Amino acid sequence: MAGGGHGPFRHYDASIERFDRWRESAYLRFRWTPSHFRTFAAYFIIFPGALYMAHSYANERYNWRGARRGIPLDKHTAAAQAAEE
Repeated sequence: MAGGGHGPFRHYDASIERFDRWRESAYLRFRWTPSHFRTFAAYFIIFPGALYMAHSYANERYNWRGARRGIPLDKHTAAAQAAEE
Protein backbone atom coordinates (compact mmCIF):
# COMPACT_ATOMS: atom_id res chain seq x y z
CA MET A 1 0.00 0.00 0.00
CA ALA A 2 1.26 3.41 -0.91
CA GLY A 3 1.25 6.39 1.35
CA GLY A 4 2.12 5.32 4.83
CA GLY A 5 2.57 7.80 7.58
CA HIS A 6 -1.17 8.20 8.08
CA GLY A 7 -1.08 6.81 11.57
CA PRO A 8 -0.96 8.72 14.83
CA PHE A 9 1.28 11.76 15.08
CA ARG A 10 4.50 10.59 16.71
CA HIS A 11 6.51 13.76 17.25
CA TYR A 12 5.02 15.92 19.98
CA ASP A 13 6.12 19.52 20.24
CA ALA A 14 6.25 20.62 23.87
CA SER A 15 5.35 24.22 23.07
CA ILE A 16 2.23 23.15 21.15
CA GLU A 17 1.15 20.89 23.99
CA ARG A 18 1.73 23.67 26.53
CA PHE A 19 -0.31 26.10 24.40
CA ASP A 20 -3.14 23.55 24.11
CA ARG A 21 -3.27 23.11 27.89
CA TRP A 22 -3.18 26.89 28.37
CA ARG A 23 -6.12 27.43 25.98
CA GLU A 24 -8.15 24.56 27.47
CA SER A 25 -7.92 26.08 30.94
CA ALA A 26 -8.43 29.73 29.95
CA TYR A 27 -11.86 29.86 31.62
CA LEU A 28 -10.21 29.13 34.98
CA ARG A 29 -8.08 32.28 34.73
CA PHE A 30 -10.84 34.63 33.53
CA ARG A 31 -11.43 37.79 35.57
CA TRP A 32 -13.70 40.78 34.94
CA THR A 33 -11.13 43.44 34.16
CA PRO A 34 -12.05 46.88 32.79
CA SER A 35 -10.94 45.75 29.34
CA HIS A 36 -13.14 42.64 29.45
CA PHE A 37 -16.10 44.69 30.63
CA ARG A 38 -15.66 47.24 27.81
CA THR A 39 -15.65 44.42 25.27
CA PHE A 40 -18.73 42.86 26.88
CA ALA A 41 -20.56 46.19 26.97
CA ALA A 42 -19.72 46.99 23.36
CA TYR A 43 -20.88 43.68 21.93
CA PHE A 44 -23.77 42.77 24.22
CA ILE A 45 -25.21 46.12 25.35
CA ILE A 46 -24.24 49.01 23.05
CA PHE A 47 -24.40 47.24 19.67
CA PRO A 48 -27.82 45.57 20.27
CA GLY A 49 -29.11 48.85 21.72
CA ALA A 50 -28.05 50.72 18.60
CA LEU A 51 -29.73 48.11 16.41
CA TYR A 52 -32.92 48.40 18.45
CA MET A 53 -32.91 52.20 18.20
CA ALA A 54 -32.39 52.08 14.43
CA HIS A 55 -35.18 49.52 14.08
CA SER A 56 -37.63 51.46 16.22
CA TYR A 57 -36.86 54.69 14.33
CA ALA A 58 -37.50 53.04 10.95
CA ASN A 59 -40.50 51.10 12.22
CA GLU A 60 -42.23 54.14 13.70
CA ARG A 61 -41.43 56.42 10.77
CA TYR A 62 -43.46 54.59 8.13
CA ASN A 63 -46.99 53.25 8.11
CA TRP A 64 -46.73 49.99 6.20
CA ARG A 65 -50.45 49.29 6.22
CA GLY A 66 -51.88 49.68 2.75
CA ALA A 67 -52.01 53.37 1.97
CA ARG A 68 -54.11 54.57 -0.92
CA ARG A 69 -52.65 56.26 -3.94
CA GLY A 70 -51.51 59.77 -3.13
CA ILE A 71 -51.15 59.14 0.61
CA PRO A 72 -47.47 59.01 1.62
CA LEU A 73 -46.09 56.18 3.72
CA ASP A 74 -44.23 58.65 5.95
CA LYS A 75 -46.38 59.10 9.09
CA HIS A 76 -45.23 62.66 9.72
CA THR A 77 -45.99 63.79 6.17
CA ALA A 78 -49.37 62.06 6.26
CA ALA A 79 -50.21 63.74 9.57
CA ALA A 80 -49.21 67.14 8.18
CA GLN A 81 -51.40 66.63 5.11
CA ALA A 82 -54.33 65.57 7.27
CA ALA A 83 -53.91 68.68 9.42
CA GLU A 84 -53.98 70.90 6.33
CA GLU A 85 -57.26 69.41 5.11
